[in-house]
Amino acid sequence: MGSSFSFAANGQITLMGGIIVLNKIKMMLAIVILAISAYQLLTETFVMPSFMLIVGAFMLVTGIVELQKNRKGGFYGCVVVSFFLFFVSIQGFLLN
Repeated sequence: MGSSFSFAANGQITLMGGIIVLNKIKMMLAIVILAISAYQLLTETFVMPSFMLIVGAFMLVTGIVELQKNRKGGFYGCVVVSFFLFFVSIQGFLLN
């Protein structure tokens, strides 16, 4: 399987398959988030720390994709939200 490289004007070499892999990871995390949301809705049991941990991972991957697309504002926003979600999730695990 060949990898495609692109050369930017500023001399950066980007592996285009990296964005594809991250998008697949994002899609898998989105499916897990939807499944947990449906589970919580149908059973009325809440698994909030686990859910927030997975949403934090989703936001972190989204931020990395934004960074690879040279959208630094989106990257910083996603990373800040991701770290906040990780912090709240860890607090939820420790307090329960």
